[in-house]
Amino acid sequence: MWRKFIYLLASGILYFIFEKWLTSFRYEDYKDYLNLISTISGMVFTIMGIWIAFLYPNAMNRIISSQKLVAADFSESRSDTKRLESIVGAVMTSALVMLGVLFITLAKLLLQITPIYIAYRLQFKSVALSALVFITLLQLEAVVHVVLSNVMFINDLHYKREGRQADDEM
Repeated sequence: MWRKFIYLLASGILYFIFEKWLTSFRYEDYKDYLNLISTISGMVFTIMGIWIAFLYPNAMNRIISSQKLVAADFSESRSDTKRLESIVGAVMTSALVMLGVLFITLAKLLLQITPIYIAYRLQFKSVALSALVFITLLQLEAVVHVVLSNVMFINDLHYKREGRQADDEM
């Protein structure tokens, strides 16, 4: 939560910087960047959707299974649940990023011909660019969650393999 507040604060500060020094900024300058952000969000949806499809049934089976309740070993289930929380958070963040891109594009289409946009063009451009910085930071966080989830998965595989080898040696 604090990270998002810091991202918003940084974007607000950047608004004033953009308004002062970015006078020749055009929509075409960041249209490709909006497409890139959308593509990255789609990548996060795809990868994390696969993870959710894999982890959710496993976590639910461990929690609901009566045999597992008797053993009362939730260590693996907690690990899956924590990973699932992170993954769902990354998907939700990417969804917010996609909505941000959608609203920036829609605002541009609807506002570009209005008299208020023409009168305050620089302020609108600065708001759009600072919003783009904000959603970039959000998307960066989601991508980091993708990477960390995959690294944690690989570490779990190595840990379990080493545990099986140690059991086989005994």
